[in-house]
Amino acid sequence: MKCEIIAIGSEVVAGDIINTNAADIANFLKNYGVQTIRHTAVLDDKSTIVKAINEAFGRAELVITTGGLGPTYDDISKESVAEVFGLPMEKDEESLKKIEDFFKKLGRKMTDNNIKQAYFPMGSTIIKNNNGTAPGCITEKNGKTVIMLPGPPIEALPMLNSVTMKDFLTKNQTEVIYENTLRVMGIGEAILEIMLSEYMKEGQNPLLAPYAKTGEVHLKITARASSYDEAKEIADELKVKIYSIIGDNIYAENKDGLEKTAVRLLGEKEFKISTAEFFTGGLLASSINSAPNSKNVYSYGIVGWAEEVANAEAAANIANDVKKTAKTDVGISIIGSGENGFEKLIYVGLSINNKTFTKEFNFLGNIDKIKDLAVKNALLFLIEHLKK
Repeated sequence: MKCEIIAIGSEVVAGDIINTNAADIANFLKNYGVQTIRHTAVLDDKSTIVKAINEAFGRAELVITTGGLGPTYDDISKESVAEVFGLPMEKDEESLKKIEDFFKKLGRKMTDNNIKQAYFPMGSTIIKNNNGTAPGCITEKNGKTVIMLPGPPIEALPMLNSVTMKDFLTKNQTEVIYENTLRVMGIGEAILEIMLSEYMKEGQNPLLAPYAKTGEVHLKITARASSYDEAKEIADELKVKIYSIIGDNIYAENKDGLEKTAVRLLGEKEFKISTAEFFTGGLLASSINSAPNSKNVYSYGIVGWAEEVANAEAAANIANDVKKTAKTDVGISIIGSGENGFEKLIYVGLSINNKTFTKEFNFLGNIDKIKDLAVKNALLFLIEHLKK
């Protein structure tokens, strides 16, 4: 099943509210084999909403809307959906009673315009809202479905896990989606596309898509099949082919970022690590300590500035010194020199297994980007040696 998500609200279109719902809903739908193909935001205008839904139905069987379910004049999502399907609005007494009870519990008088929230397109299945006054609903006709949810995430997201929502999605599930992300460093997005062009074609199953990040590229494999095991098998076949081409540049899979991977490998070897940073201002230490179980491997760190001695020899000496001072199994250092804020020579020193290694990097960009790249490449350098 294909789905489009439409955020209804002039405040969303204007940028006053960031639409986080779309990402959360799209990720949730994957669990039921639903492929989200588009996110849209539209004004609180009936003709605009009706047009957006009709256009979405030209591409997808399911539309999920967020927002426009409140009591005010510009909350017109349900009326718009009723127009799309040619249905009258009808009052749901159970929903009205729940709204009335909500105000009674608060000790507040319910204004008449709140009654509007108890009206739905005829025949809709109501989705209860346990965190607000605006229920959602599922409206179906002629093989097309609109699911309407409130705008506030604190209300909309719990409703995704409602029995009503899950029953609908389970009943209509026809396939399973399996995803795996390969994390790559050392090869840019453009070169990766050339190397893996055979597998990067629109409409393929599995689908391989590159996502450029600072200093790295994520290769996302998405497979679709009638069962989880079949989908995973399809994805794994492609993964093996990718490893045969760029395996040395893949440092982790899925959510295992550089920090988590480094900490995991240190833990497996029962190594303790200490850090010395003379450019990145403690970002390396902070990065390592952001990973689960970092307290079991991280021991000691120093931060300073030593641009006047920034070279490979200095990086090696500092890595050795911090390792000896902290009495750890591994010492790693980062020092930098060059034009502040545009071009930097970065030196990473690594002391491990009674051996010292260094690596030089030349990064371009603003100071924050260069620091980020320095930390990521230092972690990758560490990972490469921990794997040997």
